[in-house]
Amino acid sequence: MIIKTKYLFRKKEIPEWKKDIVKELKELIDKYKVIAITSFLNVPAAQLKEIRKKIEKEGYGIVKMTKKNLMKIAFKEKGLEDLANELEKIHVPALIFSNVNPFKLAQFLKKNQVPAYAKPNEIVYEDIWVRAGPTDLTPGPIISELAKFGIKTKVEKGKLTIIHDVCIAKKGDKITKELADLLKKLDIKASKIGLRIFVAYEEGIVYKAEDLEIDLEEYKNLFKEAYSNAYYLSIGIYYPTKENIRELIKRCYTIARNVGIELGIESKEIIEEVIKRAFRIASALKSKLSI
Repeated sequence: MIIKTKYLFRKKEIPEWKKDIVKELKELIDKYKVIAITSFLNVPAAQLKEIRKKIEKEGYGIVKMTKKNLMKIAFKEKGLEDLANELEKIHVPALIFSNVNPFKLAQFLKKNQVPAYAKPNEIVYEDIWVRAGPTDLTPGPIISELAKFGIKTKVEKGKLTIIHDVCIAKKGDKITKELADLLKKLDIKASKIGLRIFVAYEEGIVYKAEDLEIDLEEYKNLFKEAYSNAYYLSIGIYYPTKENIRELIKRCYTIARNVGIELGIESKEIIEEVIKRAFRIASALKSKLSI
């Protein structure tokens, strides 16, 4: 029996719908300046729909969800190998195409997250602390559960009180079932439901999640401090700008006025001070000469 090998190794035809999706993604890559990779893992459908609607309605871009392999193909065909590689690390990825800078986009998504109880296998996004103080827990087996995580307690008025602040999980750790149960009992919502950017791309630069995590208040204070320092430096070296010109003119006027008085220049603006100074000098001279 002769087997025609060309049929055995014939390449499987790629469905048209897949080609259409890759084509659409490539067009979006060309159209938008920013590509952000997020994930809708553990995000309830209702909330995902609401966030997606808000992103598009408020002009932050559009959200595209499709198979990971199709995203990778589109990225590779557009020369975005770094983004294709990053997709491997993300479960259930989604793409946000936007013309808003990645930092502003990340802040918008963060603002629209809501606190939630952590679930097993979730990754801790920031250190989890159990703070000292009273709880609603009654003494019992919970004492040993708390002790496993280094949480010391005492009984006050029939309830447990935590003695010291304790960090029970570090950023990047994985939530265990035991920890998830304990956090729920302590009413600590250590997770957030919503979309978070894992990787963002803008004009050849790839930003990781940690690059986009900025404290806006801290940066505002830094800008205020920098402005204040620059302002007083410009005054000190007499460098005129539209922000300091009034103050510089006041300073220059004061200096010119003092010089004029010192030199005894006859001017209607300072003549009274010149006469007063001359009188003081004459009085001092009279006293020294015992006239």
